[in-house]
Amino acid sequence: MGFVFFLVVTPTGYIMRLLNKDLLRLKRKNINSYWIERASLKSTMKDQF
Repeated sequence: MGFVFFLVVTPTGYIMRLLNKDLLRLKRKNINSYWIERASLKSTMKDQF
């Protein structure tokens, strides 16, 4: 598992840092919440079963 981590996950992290990619949007500043508002709902939770 450690071998896979250091061959797959670690280089991916370094590449993302070099390309300045913020996939989790953690570097956003001056906001109250990280909640993403949706324009429309894909489905409701009514009548699930």
